[in-house]
Amino acid sequence: MKLFQLTSRTIIRKLKAFKKNSEGTAAIEFAFIAPLMIATYFGTVEISRLYIAKNKVETVTETISDLVAQGKTTTTQELADIFAIGTKALNTKESLEFNIVVTAVETQPNNSGNPVSRVLWSESKKGTNKLTKDSLVNDLPDGLARNYETIIMTELYYEHTSIFEFFIKGPKSFDRRFYSKPRYTASIPCDDCS
Repeated sequence: MKLFQLTSRTIIRKLKAFKKNSEGTAAIEFAFIAPLMIATYFGTVEISRLYIAKNKVETVTETISDLVAQGKTTTTQELADIFAIGTKALNTKESLEFNIVVTAVETQPNNSGNPVSRVLWSESKKGTNKLTKDSLVNDLPDGLARNYETIIMTELYYEHTSIFEFFIKGPKSFDRRFYSKPRYTASIPCDDCS
């Protein structure tokens, strides 16, 4: 029995001494808090990058649409130059991550006098997602397409890849569509566009 009392007194004394000893407390607290602080930091960085990418996609789409709408005519070379401006503005290193499609849509009345929108020409940075000439465009916003008007429809598709895949899994897709009306002419022809 004395042995047990001696051992329990020793244990209690050592626990009290451990409680009073504050050496290493900061290191233990840091070990508990550091992973949470690091995860919060990297998560904030990645959410900020997503927000910036979304804003860039919107701004670049509007800018490209406006640049095309300022011309009286255009060519595939001029459109390629505008696509290059968009690439620089997006500040992307990988050209396969995004695609820009510019389409001229003309609205004419059908036999009933209702507006029908058709593709005049369509070009894209990667050569994909182009609309076929004379195909119908039925998804324009209400009131946008009026008879005998042309609209420049610009679409941008962007795949954002996360630096820290632990926080945001897989690529996030952004797409934006913007409409502009030609500024100086009723229509903007592109003779070498398809």
